[in-house]
Amino acid sequence: MKSFSLAFLLAITPLLFSLSLADENLKARVFMQKVDSSTATIIVGIYFDNCRFDKGAGFYATDFRGVASFSHAIFVDTLELSNAHFNKLVYFDNGIFLKMVAADSADFADSTFFSDAQFENRTTFNGAVFRQRVEFWSAVFHKNVRFWGSRFNGNAVFKEAVFDSTADFWSAQFSDSASFENAIFRDYASFQSARLPRYLDFSGVRHIEKELDFTDCRPPTPEERCHIRLTNTDISKIRLRYLNVFTLDPDTSTTYEQQGSVYENLLSKLQQDGFSESYKELDIEFKRFQYSHSHGFFTAFLSIADNWWWNYGYNKERILGWTLGIFLLFLVVTGFKLDHLVNDVYALDFLQERYRLASTANRPRSGKVLYSLMYTATIFFGFTLDTNGLKPPTIWTIYIFVVYTIGLVCMGFVVNFIFK
Repeated sequence: MKSFSLAFLLAITPLLFSLSLADENLKARVFMQKVDSSTATIIVGIYFDNCRFDKGAGFYATDFRGVASFSHAIFVDTLELSNAHFNKLVYFDNGIFLKMVAADSADFADSTFFSDAQFENRTTFNGAVFRQRVEFWSAVFHKNVRFWGSRFNGNAVFKEAVFDSTADFWSAQFSDSASFENAIFRDYASFQSARLPRYLDFSGVRHIEKELDFTDCRPPTPEERCHIRLTNTDISKIRLRYLNVFTLDPDTSTTYEQQGSVYENLLSKLQQDGFSESYKELDIEFKRFQYSHSHGFFTAFLSIADNWWWNYGYNKERILGWTLGIFLLFLVVTGFKLDHLVNDVYALDFLQERYRLASTANRPRSGKVLYSLMYTATIFFGFTLDTNGLKPPTIWTIYIFVVYTIGLVCMGFVVNFIFK
């Protein structure tokens, strides 16, 4: 085990005897020499709030068994946290890091806070593991920051964070949720090969200098999609493959019109990028969203019908199957009541005399099927209905109107499908 520096020994000695004394005595200190506890095990909490480290601090592979608090601390030189293990809460909020911060492969077992921190130089969290909530709320990264292969097992909060230079989340693994609400990206940002969280809040991200590319991201699991929120975001600067990866999460605190505009803007961007299958999937979601906001039984019926009939316009070949199925249904009903329909409800001139003559003979069953087919097809596929041939209104008169009306609708869809 590596020995402590003199400065760090002076700082840590009171802590070994009295936690309350340590809280009082370690605040607002200035360390003129480097504080180095690399590979050490610190069994109690350490509190360096408002301290200044003029020569930096080395905590490489240090095992922190208690709380580690560096709130409002200033690190004039490099802060080394690589391979360190933090068992309890970690506070670096409002810290100022003038030189490099290296936290590669660090393990943060409890909640970790870097909120309002100022990173003036290069920062790396490559391979770091955040097992609970981590906050970079309002943190400012003036130089490159890397989270290559980092794991965010809890909530990752980058709300209102400012990335003045490259932000690289290559192969990062998010778990439950991540928030970049109102974040600012002034340079290139990469999420290549990242595993997305279940909930990703990118709302209010208006300042995006270079296009954010999510096309190579992975969904949370093969069975789940990432619920993404894009309210008040510059969607023209976001590129993503929606199909089987994302599902839009409308902000219910906004108006229906605002939620609808998010769908429309994202649809426009998907079309612009040539992602036709993604466009189709989102457009279907949008139609379901529109139906869901029009209350009433009839609207719910229309949504189901629109889905089954032709998958909201994306499987128009279904029209032929449904048309044939509906026709066959009417054919069966007509077959049972053919005599009554021909003689007492709706007479077809070209068919009535033939049918009367056939009725006087011992016509085979196939003959009745043929006449039922001709009778039903004439009404169902006909574009006009001779009302003069209708007898006084009965329930079967209504049936004739239903067959004609539904047939007219089906034929309209079929003609549209064939000629478009």
